[in-house]
Amino acid sequence: MAEKLADKPAVTDAPPDMKSGNAFLYGVLGAFLGSLPGMTVWIILGKFGIRSMILGFFLAAGTVWGFGRMTRNRPLRRCWGILICTVIMTVSVYLTQRIIWTWSITESFSDTIAYLNEQVYAATQGNTNVTEESVRKSVAALNLKTFGFAEPSFGNCFTHFYDLIGFFGVKKDFFTSLVESYISAILGAASLMKNQVRSMVSSQLGSSKNKAKKT
Repeated sequence: MAEKLADKPAVTDAPPDMKSGNAFLYGVLGAFLGSLPGMTVWIILGKFGIRSMILGFFLAAGTVWGFGRMTRNRPLRRCWGILICTVIMTVSVYLTQRIIWTWSITESFSDTIAYLNEQVYAATQGNTNVTEESVRKSVAALNLKTFGFAEPSFGNCFTHFYDLIGFFGVKKDFFTSLVESYISAILGAASLMKNQVRSMVSSQLGSSKNKAKKT
């Protein structure tokens, strides 16, 4: 993949034309779409606690590839290309980690709420005025008062993410995991750049040798 990216550079140093604004938007869209496969794999593996430099490599490669595909025929300054890919990768890693943590929080929260409903209902079985539905509504009301939502759905947990990790005392753990993920992404991007540079240098050396033979 690195060789293909090197053969078809995504950006040039040529000055932008009248369509540079469209090229910028296409570049952002391409980089974002290209990052999605890497994000998806990272989320699935990250759910099981798997983190590796190869995940950062795939995310970086996909971002650069998507950017290159969408800006192939749309000149854009090299600095803009680097900026777009860097920002998209930074946001992608953050969203990936937030989704992974939200997924885990949602599952744990839902199991805890279900267990709490069962225990409260079991403790009040002697009271004919108490039903499962009334218990569920009471617990939901407590959640609403404490967390700002009644049901621990993924959307609710994602929206109130920082409140939840603060309440459960894992905010430091989240940011530690986020930093480690950024390091993985940086190492993966560095590996990609190393392969690209190596391919470009090899290609230039090959061309120089061919020219020397002809002369």
